Amino acid sequence: MAYAYKGTKFEDDPIVTNGCGTYAGYRAHLRSGEDTCRDCKDAANSYWRENYEQRKRRGRKVFEFNPDKCGTNAGYARHYFYKVPACEPCRRAAAQYMADRRAKRTA
Repeated sequence: MAYAYKGTKFEDDPIVTNGCGTYAGYRAHLRSGEDTCRDCKDAANSYWRENYEQRKRRGRKVFEFNPDKCGTNAGYARHYFYKVPACEPCRRAAAQYMADRRAKRTA
């Protein structure tokens, strides 16, 4: 006889009967440490397949360079991330940031 700890009391083997054949039933099987039934496995597979298809249709998010923060160290980092040549204000800001950092470290 196996026991499962449920908060402040122990219960005998929990059996999932409510929701079998759904993804929630599948998760309930996993939470209770039981073997999943075929209906729940099929429901979980269809859930994952549908989720995958939705993500595939949505496609990748396209990021574009936005010069909002140009003239700051963050702007320089954006230039680097998007592989865009850094503008002069961003290069000066990055050089000043590194000089301040070195001065702070040696002090």
